[in-house]
Amino acid sequence: MSKKKSSQGKSRRPSNGHGPRRARASDQITPRPEQRRQLEGRDVLVFWRDGDAPGRRHGLALSVDTCPSEQCTCRAVKLDGVVIADDSATITFERDVLRVQRWASSPTVDHGKPRIVVVDLDLETGELEPLRDDHDPDLIAWLATEIDGDLLDRLHERWRLGKGWPGRNGPRRQIDLRGWQPGELLGFDEVFDGERYDRFVVGDVSYWAYTLLCPMPGCDCAAAEVQFRLADNEETADVGAVQVDLSPTANPVAAPHAEPGMETLLADLWRRFASRHAVARYLLQRQARMRMAWPAIEQARAVAEVSTASAPGA
Repeated sequence: MSKKKSSQGKSRRPSNGHGPRRARASDQITPRPEQRRQLEGRDVLVFWRDGDAPGRRHGLALSVDTCPSEQCTCRAVKLDGVVIADDSATITFERDVLRVQRWASSPTVDHGKPRIVVVDLDLETGELEPLRDDHDPDLIAWLATEIDGDLLDRLHERWRLGKGWPGRNGPRRQIDLRGWQPGELLGFDEVFDGERYDRFVVGDVSYWAYTLLCPMPGCDCAAAEVQFRLADNEETADVGAVQVDLSPTANPVAAPHAEPGMETLLADLWRRFASRHAVARYLLQRQARMRMAWPAIEQARAVAEVSTASAPGA
């Protein structure tokens, strides 16, 4: 099992300042209130839930704003939203304005003052920071229930696009595989750079979650592992790991292996991880990406073997 020190570095606090904006292309999506949520837009998201009247729904339409600076260390996106009716025909974001158009056949109804929400969302922890003193607690709570791994990964891609980067990176140009052998699990972060990391805050302490997977195409081992380590620490400080069986019939089976005295903390971190992700689907998707990167892994392994063979005393 690979236990190399992560290259992630220290935890960073999100910043409320999003810097100068770049001109953005317009974005329009079709409202689908029969769904739970819509994440397909570049700059627009919509969450739906049942309304007060029987059979009716209402949505929370949100624009996404990110910092364009490549040097900025923030890991946050700004979400600016408004509650909309289920008879909305189009949702358009253009020139930094979110516009909602209703069907012409919709009756004229005075809904009163629009209900709005403006927050910063930390892409690592999923924590929300309201940016208005008069924020609506109900809308904050609604938004909080929608925060999961799928949403955070989607917004991380949007965060990267806002900086002019691809939504995700390919394999690292240089993969360091010294000490790794086929048949062992390999850390996802050792193969891919620039990915989103899960960080969980317990009290005042942060912990990273790392995924280790089998990268060999055609292997039927169905093994994976999630390691938890202390953040804000130059040295590796393991809490423990949870081994996961990804067999189709496993559903999945998780076996915790905590460091001495860390059993309760590991159980809490695993509960948080499993609440954020559909574990089997998430790990299988990452495994698929690892196996597509196998040519790069093989090349890196060949380089590592030559380096080892030419080392003094080899």
